Formats: sequence, C-alpha cells, structure tokens
Amino acid sequence: MSARTPEDGLLDELRELARRANWSAVRSIGTRPPLAGRVEAEFLVAEAELRQGDTGQARVRLQWIVPEAERLHDAAALRRAINMLGAAHFELGELDEAEAAFERALGDAGRAGDHLTSARATNNLGLIANVRGHHNAALGYYRVALPAYQRLGFTPGIGETIHNIAITLRDLGQLDEADRQERRAIEFATDCGNRRLAAMVRVGRAELALRRGEPLVARADGGLATLEFEELGDVLSEADARRVVGRAHLALGDIDLAADALAASIDAAARQTSPLIEAESRWARAEVHLARGNRDLAEVDVQAARDLFVRAQAEAECARLERWWATITP
Repeated sequence: MSARTPEDGLLDELRELARRANWSAVRSIGTRPPLAGRVEAEFLVAEAELRQGDTGQARVRLQWIVPEAERLHDAAALRRAINMLGAAHFELGELDEAEAAFERALGDAGRAGDHLTSARATNNLGLIANVRGHHNAALGYYRVALPAYQRLGFTPGIGETIHNIAITLRDLGQLDEADRQERRAIEFATDCGNRRLAAMVRVGRAELALRRGEPLVARADGGLATLEFEELGDVLSEADARRVVGRAHLALGDIDLAADALAASIDAAARQTSPLIEAESRWARAEVHLARGNRDLAEVDVQAARDLFVRAQAEAECARLERWWATITP
C-alpha cells in the first residue's frame, strides 16, 4: 500500500465538504493546487457548480473529466461523470444530449453492477420523459429507480425520486396523490438532513397550493424555499422558487411584488442559461402584463417563452402555453 500524501488529506477534506453540501468551499479548495487537475477533485467541483447553478461551467469541466477518466481507465469516475454531464445538458435544455449521456451511463453502470449510478441515470431519464410530456413513461422510470435506491438504502435518492413522482402526478392533475408523495419526500429529506431536497419539496408543495387556489400557502412555502436556496448558493433553484412566489403574489393581487419576483427569476435563469425556468417565469410575467392591461408586453414574453420551450425541446409545455395564449388573444 502506498503512503498517504498531503494531497490525499486535502481530498478527504474535500469529500467531507461535499458530504456537508458546503459547495462554495468545495469550489474554492478543489480548484487550487495541489487538487486542481485530479479527476475526483474536478468531479466534486463540477457537482458544486451544478448545485450552485453554474451549469455552463460544470458542463465544460465535465467535458474535460470524461476523456481524462477514460485515459486513466477510471471506469467508476467515468460513469459518474457521464451521468453528471447529462444533468448539465438537462439544465441547459439540451435534452437529446442529456438523454444520450444518461443512456450511456445506465448501460455502463449495468455492465459494471454499479447499482447507484444505474438508479441515478434511470431517475434522470424520467426527468426527460416528463419534460417532453411523456408522463406515464416518466412514472415508469421512477418506479424502476425507486426500489433500486431503496435496496441500496440511499435516502437522498429515495426522497428525490418520490418528489419527481409528485411532480409528474401534479402534471397529470392528480393533486391529492401528488401532495401525499410530497409529504413522503419531505420525510426522507428530513431523515437525511438534505436541506436542498427539503427546499425543492417546498417548491413542489407551493405549486400544488397554487393549483388548489391557496396562494397564501404557496407564497409562504415558496418564500421559505427561496431563503433556503439563497443560503445554499443554489442560484437556479432560487430562481425557480422566486417564480412560484411571483405567481402567488399575482394570485393575491400584489402585482408589483409579482413583477419584482419574476424579474429576479428571469434574470437569474437567463444568466445561468436555464431555458425551462426562464420560459416558465416569462409565461408568469406575461400574466402580470395582462393584469396591468399591457397586451403588447405580454406578447413579447409569450413569444420569448415559446422560443425557450422549443429550445429546451419541451413540446408539451410549449403546446400548453400556446393553448393558453389562444384563449387570451382576441
């Protein structure tokens, strides 16, 4: 056995920082010598960049890690990097590239008996199916990933998949069952102390509250999630939470507050190149413009949202937007 080096100690520290989700520290330490250029350190930095919404930079880093892991014959790192590269493509609205990465990770993991990466890739394929409006297919992926996570005892994955199931059920209009699944997800998030997952579930429950005509509940849950994401440094998730808060303000008739929340969401999503979040927020802002009697500005946001949905290959959402706008346009 080779002797441990000071770099090994720093890598242990980096792993612990990642386990505690201290992503700012991971990015600071992992990009400095002597860790910079080591595959595992670069991978953890890429994960931190994804968690904090710096998706474009994460994609660049992962596109370096994949061939480097291949060169080093580090199959485990390669599988993880390919799956995470798929996640970066997904956030950037590059669904075909994301799907190809997840399918490659799933195939490689299956041949290697890497059940955790298999579960992650399967769950991620469900996300793509749901964005494309293939809700039953999405549920099928989630119902494969969930027992795999359960067999592994991987609580964060269990909670995240249950949350994803809730989102799909919400999209299908099954609000009571979606709420039941979100309640399950928050239990798992609490059990494993995963603040990010807990905040994601709050956003999900806020969305449900809006569907049920409970904007005060939506504003409270969305506001708490916004503060949590801000503290975690998760820019994209914070933007999504602000979108929900904006919609809640709009439902309550607080037009100026809605406009402010949605402008912040659009700005963050555009800066971090997240077409789905930007599209949803622009759609919501179109409703704000209509509430102010400005149809021309509403049309500008609707067209921008339509283009963003197309770019993200979110055909179902684009069709839903167009149906809504058709009811508005005389």
